[in-house]
Amino acid sequence: MENELLHAEQETTQKKESLRELYSTVELLAIAAAIILLFFSFIARLTVVEGGSMENTLLGGDKLVISNLFYTPDRGDIVIVQSPKVNDGVAIVKRVIAVEGDTVAIRKDGVYVNGERLNETDGSLGYTIEAYSYRPMAPQVIGKDKVFVLGDHRSVSLDSRSFGQVDESAVIGRVLFRIFPLSSFGAVD
Repeated sequence: MENELLHAEQETTQKKESLRELYSTVELLAIAAAIILLFFSFIARLTVVEGGSMENTLLGGDKLVISNLFYTPDRGDIVIVQSPKVNDGVAIVKRVIAVEGDTVAIRKDGVYVNGERLNETDGSLGYTIEAYSYRPMAPQVIGKDKVFVLGDHRSVSLDSRSFGQVDESAVIGRVLFRIFPLSSFGAVD
């Protein structure tokens, strides 16, 4: 009888330990889920590239992590913007070419910011744009809290040449890195 009581007591203890382990595992998973939810709610977001306006830097279907936490747009950044007047306000991915106070002009031989031609074909800016014959655009000063954005695949991109300067408030976030395809995982220039 004593053995039976001892055995029953051991089974009860094992069940309690199993329940504690299960509770600890569920608690850990709940905490991890909450952290991930908070991260993607307040710090970063996921988005998918649609179209070819940023080729060869980004391709349609690429999955990106973006953030706007403590972010102010800067020249050369790749950003997601709420598209004004085009695509029914769909978010689009573009590169910031000029910011508030800059003067941007487009000549047949390239893009000029503050009178200097952007040398986008040699990679010295951190990215490379294939040589493209530009349709000239008269110089314009970028207004207060505005940015001028262009796609990297300029011949097919709907960008500030079409819809003008973009309010900084329309910048959803800066692209931090690409998570898919896995072969291209990493930071985006």
